[in-house]
Amino acid sequence: MREIEHMYYANTIGLDYKDHHYIVYTQIVNFATIAKQEEVGGGDVNTESWVGQGQGDTLIDAVNNLYKRSQRRIYWGHLNTIVLSPAILQHGIDDLIDFLTRYREFRYTLWMFATNNSIKEVLTTPAIFEKSPVYSQLGEPTDMYNQSSYIKPIQLHEFISTKNEPAKTLYLPILSVASHSWRDQSKKYPALEVNGSYFFTKYYDIRLMNRDQLKGLRWLTEQTNRTNIDIYKHQKPVASLVMRKPNHSIRYFIKNGKPYFNITIKTRGTVEELNQSISREKLKKTVQEYIRMDVYHTYALSLKEKVDSYNLLYDIYKDNPKKWRSVTRKSPFPLSNASLKRVRVNVILDNAGKKRLEEGGD
Repeated sequence: MREIEHMYYANTIGLDYKDHHYIVYTQIVNFATIAKQEEVGGGDVNTESWVGQGQGDTLIDAVNNLYKRSQRRIYWGHLNTIVLSPAILQHGIDDLIDFLTRYREFRYTLWMFATNNSIKEVLTTPAIFEKSPVYSQLGEPTDMYNQSSYIKPIQLHEFISTKNEPAKTLYLPILSVASHSWRDQSKKYPALEVNGSYFFTKYYDIRLMNRDQLKGLRWLTEQTNRTNIDIYKHQKPVASLVMRKPNHSIRYFIKNGKPYFNITIKTRGTVEELNQSISREKLKKTVQEYIRMDVYHTYALSLKEKVDSYNLLYDIYKDNPKKWRSVTRKSPFPLSNASLKRVRVNVILDNAGKKRLEEGGD
């Protein structure tokens, strides 16, 4: 039996398709140096990752091509993340899922991302403090999401189950490389960020929506933990707030064969910064209107892409599949501007900045 130090441990796999060939990238990490780094508590240990590449006519051929150049056995049991290119997504996701679920060492808890950058660039972007990529946006996306919830990360099992739901919208967060985001005393460093999402239509056409276009999505995502909102008046900052754990409900009705939806959102927040004097009631109403406009903003842009980003039709399907089949019989995408009838928002402001809010003016 192999000693653990005699194997390479794959942390991330990247998949691409170019010139009728599959390309597999594998990011290897050294767990021995990670353990040493945790012992010394910092960046005194080199935790640099390595990236290998193989290609072939099939995904398995590409992996076997990678094996030819590997100096030791590659162990996939600690694989953490999958990064996919637009080219391989457009080529078809069924082969991808078959590949990722057939091999016994791959787990269903893998994090999944797409990227418009070079996969090699994503896999070689260093973590801050020279830490391992295991402790980065690539390896632990929930840490960042819990602090700043915007686009929810997705795991392989959720991706597969969503794909198999006939009324649910399949999505995939997009990782990008932000240059010069961090620096030390001598140089600047790039960093990874989630800046949008790919959505798959009923026929698996791919639609891209960036972060700004999706700012309404966080208010209708159950897992949203903490998200910020900035209030402006005449292009000058008024207040910055952190909103926590919004709850939402969706009610629908069908009229003349067309679906209509009413959305209610409840959330509470704290004032993190107050730049202008404003009453509590005025600030509350302004925040409620900002959230409403976020929801309508994303809905309108989703319509242009023929994407049900809020999974409104899925609510009909869960309640009554026959009704869902009825409204989608003539058109698989029956949503229109008129479909979203009403968005109600109820905000509770907690006690941060209480005195100024109560005594402030308009």
